[in-house]
Amino acid sequence: MNTMKAVTTLCPGGKERMRRLMAMVDHRRVDLSPLVTHHFQLSDIEEAFDLFSAQRHGVLKVALHPSLPKREEMPRLAGVTAMDAEC
Repeated sequence: MNTMKAVTTLCPGGKERMRRLMAMVDHRRVDLSPLVTHHFQLSDIEEAFDLFSAQRHGVLKVALHPSLPKREEMPRLAGVTAMDAEC
C-alpha cells in the first residue's frame, strides 16, 4: 500500500480532527477525488497556481503530478474533465 504524508498548517479543530479525517480517507470512507478538478505537471506549477488563485474554469482543487506526461501525450484519466486540457 502507498504511504501518503499530509502536512498542514491550518486545520480548524486541531490535529485530532485532521487525524480522524485522514483515517476516513485512508479507510476509503470518503472519496475526495471529485474535488480535484484539474491536473498539472509539477513543471506547470505557476500555471496551476494562477488558475487556482483566479478561480477560473470551475476549479476546486488542483493536483500536481511529478511525472505526469505532457497534455498532448496524456491518456484520458478518470475524473479529468475536458476543461483540464485548456488550462
